[in-house]
Amino acid sequence: MFSLNGTGGSFVYAESVSSPPTFAADEKRAVTDDSTTNGTPNAVIFGGGVGTDGVYDSGILVGNARFDLSLSGQDLVVPIRAVNIRMTISSDGLKATEGTISGVAPTEQLVAAMGALMGRFSTDLCTGTTRDGILDSIRQASDIMQDGSQDPNKECDGISVGLGFEATRVVVGDIAPAKAPPADPCN
Repeated sequence: MFSLNGTGGSFVYAESVSSPPTFAADEKRAVTDDSTTNGTPNAVIFGGGVGTDGVYDSGILVGNARFDLSLSGQDLVVPIRAVNIRMTISSDGLKATEGTISGVAPTEQLVAAMGALMGRFSTDLCTGTTRDGILDSIRQASDIMQDGSQDPNKECDGISVGLGFEATRVVVGDIAPAKAPPADPCN
């Protein structure tokens, strides 16, 4: 969830819901417990954004963020750095279209996140050559440095990522109750 004000803003992570959101302007969305400290959201702050002709561009964010993706009902948390958020905001401020969130996933952090998830698809992926091959394929996708730069004299240690989105205004709700982590079928 984004909170924009003038030239800056922040975003916090919305709790997943069992049914699709209504996308009503007054809909309350809960904040994930794991993105808070002592009941206060750990918002990723961005300043220096530019809004021109209804297009908002955050510039490169300082610090780390994450994509929370669902793969066949399993949650994959992808850490990202050098994040940029860009979107076209409607004149009434209720919707955003042509949105993109882009950044860099540190390769080994993405490999670790995927490795921790694979056994939930099949216990055959807890160990073995198939698992190793999948994780090596992720490593081979490295195409950029973690800070978003290119250096032909260094081995790339990041993977460029991007996510398109459309958004609608919602109300930030309460903090959702903490969830127990799912059992690891590989242990």
